[in-house]
Amino acid sequence: MAMTPIPKEKLERAARIYRANAGNMSASAREAGMGRKSFYYHVQRAKEEGLLDDIELHEPNVPLRDDYLAARERKLQAYQRKKRKGDWRKPVMLNLSPEPYRLKIFGDPHLDADGCNFELFEQHWMEMSNENRVYGVCVGDWFNNWLRVLSHLWKDETSRPDDAWLCLEYLMEQRGDSLLAACSGNHDDWSHGPADPVDLLMKKYGVLYRKGAIRIAVNHEGCDPMFWAIRHKWQGKSMYSSAHWGIRANREGWRDALLVGGHIHQDDTRMVKHPDGFVSHVCQVSAFKEFDEYADIHGFNGQRISPVWDLVVDPRRSENDPDRFKVFWSSDAAHSYLQSIS
Repeated sequence: MAMTPIPKEKLERAARIYRANAGNMSASAREAGMGRKSFYYHVQRAKEEGLLDDIELHEPNVPLRDDYLAARERKLQAYQRKKRKGDWRKPVMLNLSPEPYRLKIFGDPHLDADGCNFELFEQHWMEMSNENRVYGVCVGDWFNNWLRVLSHLWKDETSRPDDAWLCLEYLMEQRGDSLLAACSGNHDDWSHGPADPVDLLMKKYGVLYRKGAIRIAVNHEGCDPMFWAIRHKWQGKSMYSSAHWGIRANREGWRDALLVGGHIHQDDTRMVKHPDGFVSHVCQVSAFKEFDEYADIHGFNGQRISPVWDLVVDPRRSENDPDRFKVFWSSDAAHSYLQSIS
């Protein structure tokens, strides 16, 4: 069937619009008030009538099929790489002896703050020892790290920020190999340089480290594996419990033996027993920053017990045993209990 002829004046108009838009088919079609395919047909007919030269015509501005297939393959490969890496919930493997051991949970250090109880931090840090089976984890906010609009807060600090870095580097040299895992806090994440200096320091000593949160699959030879979820900030608040986030996480399907959180500078501990008897221990840990002008001004008065917890972990006990983890607020008490069960 023959196509309906197009009046010459319409073809001339299509040619003028096409030239005015420098050969952009989509823009020309919008200006002409036509569909792209219809306008393309008008342009081809205008060429046949001699109203447009070959040099003026462009290929339709869509990618060639080969280009599309190559771009598609790159996209699929990028997704697969991201999928293999996973998010923070994908656990990192850690192997430990099946013997009972102490696990020190360090709350937010804020080492460059005048209000940081550095002496307490140093005392507990130096207690870590591979030989004595005393290990540690940390929930982040290693420094105040005041940047950009908050940089004016440095005027309230009398200690030098580089002193805090010097102290952390020295302590990592002394006991960094006993720090099992750590994550960054929101203060640490304010740095956006080409490299994360805390990350580099942790990797130097073999610490499992991740931005914001890290999940660990701990393998004890001959024992059931256990999972630890360490996150700087969890979602879920309650006026009755600063560890409410742990209750919420378990209701949302978490099934980790140990859940650790920081950020809000409060202490609270909870246990969640699942219907099948599995026990999850929730630890909300406070901070070494004992004197905080921001907290004073805004009236944050949550309970604080200690910015570092001493847990005795007995991998030999079943996942249903609430004594698999025992919390102590005294290093001597934790040491005595570990000696008694070893």
